[in-house]
Amino acid sequence: AHWARIAVAFVLAGWCWTGWAQGSMAATALLPFCQWLLASQTCHEATHGTLSTVPAVNFALQWTAHPLMFNVWCWLSEHLVSHHQYTNDDRLDVDLHLFAPVRLSEGTEP
Repeated sequence: AHWARIAVAFVLAGWCWTGWAQGSMAATALLPFCQWLLASQTCHEATHGTLSTVPAVNFALQWTAHPLMFNVWCWLSEHLVSHHQYTNDDRLDVDLHLFAPVRLSEGTEP
């Protein structure tokens, strides 16, 4: 079921990107949502190496967040290194500051 959702998300995102390139307003309006559907099913798990047992599949699918959501090279250094080494440490976990000014922990400055 998970791979079926990924396939549907790929088709929808592909349709939107094609429509965007052809000037379709509907495809352009739906593009951020369809791209999010694709990346939410693939990117996080792929960057952690847990989407597939095949490393090449994980490497390829981690790029589904490009170019609308984030740069994978930044994600790897910030999320995997900072967040996973210093989870919930207000001084060192960069993920705690992504949603500023919302306070995700008591230690976050208002």
